Amino acid sequence: MPILTKISNQPMNSKQRIIVSLIGVFIFGLILRVQAVMLTEINNPVRADAKKYVLYAYNLKNFGVYTHSDLGVMGSPDKLKSDALVTPGYPLFLSFFVGNNFSEKHYHIILLTQALLSALTVLFSYIIFAELNRVLGLVVSFFVACSPHLISLSTYLLTETLFCFFLTGFLALCSRLKNDSQRWLFFTTGILLGLTTLTRPWTQAFTVILLCLVVATFNYKRLLKPFWILTGFMCVVTPWIIRNYIAVGMPTDTTLSFVSVHHGMYPDMMYNFMPESLGFPYRYDPWAQNTSLSSQVVLEELLKRAKNNPWIYFNWYLWGKVKTVFSWDILAGMGDVFIYPVIKTPYSDLLHFRISHLFIKTIHSVCVIFAIMATIMAWLPSARRIFFDRFLFTYRVLSLLMIYFIILHMIGAPFPRYSIPMRPIIYGMAVVMLVWFHAFFKSIRHQWAMR
Repeated sequence: MPILTKISNQPMNSKQRIIVSLIGVFIFGLILRVQAVMLTEINNPVRADAKKYVLYAYNLKNFGVYTHSDLGVMGSPDKLKSDALVTPGYPLFLSFFVGNNFSEKHYHIILLTQALLSALTVLFSYIIFAELNRVLGLVVSFFVACSPHLISLSTYLLTETLFCFFLTGFLALCSRLKNDSQRWLFFTTGILLGLTTLTRPWTQAFTVILLCLVVATFNYKRLLKPFWILTGFMCVVTPWIIRNYIAVGMPTDTTLSFVSVHHGMYPDMMYNFMPESLGFPYRYDPWAQNTSLSSQVVLEELLKRAKNNPWIYFNWYLWGKVKTVFSWDILAGMGDVFIYPVIKTPYSDLLHFRISHLFIKTIHSVCVIFAIMATIMAWLPSARRIFFDRFLFTYRVLSLLMIYFIILHMIGAPFPRYSIPMRPIIYGMAVVMLVWFHAFFKSIRHQWAMR
């Protein structure tokens, strides 16, 4: 007993304090998410995109056909035809929980699983930024734990929670990559990037960008490292491509690409700046309602409107879309942090939810501005002097991902919902910008001291 007493009385070292604090932040984030799942009541939760994902999972599980048609549910499974409109990551995830029906029990088990996956992104966020500074990594993980958008998304049958889990997991592995890392680590990184892409396909082209950065950064076995990443990625994605060639005769359905361009062509996401059209401008546009849309037709109409109002479209595409995609309120939804309308939410009833919501909303705009600044400054020569080499690679991966994300949504539809899985990166890059400010003021103070 005296030995145990002596050990217990020893003060914790800094590493132990970090671990205890991280466990506390993780538990706090998990509690918020589980409470949100248990206490949120959504009006008709299986609707729109959620209904589509459930139908994909149901048809795949019960009839072996990947389609969002409801013919199987209606008693005509023989009429089901395969499609490739949605990548299979989230429907496959749902299929683990769906049986020969979709009950309320299945629904709640899925949401509780999503709450756990969302809480794990808190740990991944710490891993990504721990090489910068362990305390700052804790700060980032705390922001992620409190994020009302990430918490709210756990209560919906939508792709964002699973996508954020895979995305932060992929980035956490990226942060472990070193010049002498084993090939299995590069291979596993590619696998996670593949799973991310199968959940939301916009990351697929980022693979090429990542491979180029790996070649430019690591000099030991320069070509083998990107080879193992690409191999891992293709192991996950290739079966989907082959399936599409067999089932629908093409590697992927490009419909969503021009639809995204179409939905994003309306300045301020309104038709003729009509307030009632906010979030759904295409529903109010007579041209869209009376025209057979294709990629060529959409681009021709976009160019025509841009020529008629060059300044409005220049401002919208250069800055307005960036501002919109990172804005707080959900467009094409209920607003604030909610997509489908909620009847009951802990953000109205519980004090700790209201405080965390107010805190994150207060710092949101500053975090976005700082994150964009840090994204640009990652490529300055002084970045090598300020950041350790072990974090510089991670920093530049995050910077390229931010740039890639911004460019995509300057082209397509800038719905704020799309930026929710990027919240951990935004919070982390904002903290990185604080390191830049600290280094700058430290340099100024040093110069004054030298005079």
